[in-house]
Amino acid sequence: QGISCRPLAAFLCYPVITMGEYAHKGSVQALLGFNPTEEELNYFSLETQVTADTPPCFLWHTADDASVPMENSLQFAMALKKAGVPFAYHLFSHGQHGLSLSNAEWAKGHFAENYTFEHAGYILKAIQDGKLSADEEELQKIDELAHRVYGEKEAMPEVSVWPDLALSWLKALSGRQA
Repeated sequence: QGISCRPLAAFLCYPVITMGEYAHKGSVQALLGFNPTEEELNYFSLETQVTADTPPCFLWHTADDASVPMENSLQFAMALKKAGVPFAYHLFSHGQHGLSLSNAEWAKGHFAENYTFEHAGYILKAIQDGKLSADEEELQKIDELAHRVYGEKEAMPEVSVWPDLALSWLKALSGRQA
């Protein structure tokens, strides 16, 4: 009681925003099924739900994201601007969907923490199979398995600056010097 559930800020990385022209079809089907109504599509298109009460947002996307079109972030940024909501929007020139931190450690398959949905699935399976303890050696095995499944990745220096950009934006938003 007395505590707002509204986030103070949102950080959206290659987000699925729209259910319209640039929708990620798999997300539409997962959320609304195969025959959503126009009313449902409009309601779940987040760019149509932005108001002055929407939290400040940091957005980034890559121009050639083949999974979720960059227009998702662009439409949301335009809606934030129209509503007068503080935001930062960064469009990087190149990079596949799911770049995470896109640094050298990520490219090697070392995720620092087990935070991806797929990675969590491997951990859950290992726990269910009684093959995982909390020791570092077992966690390293999970990292190696995830790396084999995900394949080789290339660090993206252009994109890997996004956490620093986000921190600078957050500091500026809070009135502190970046």
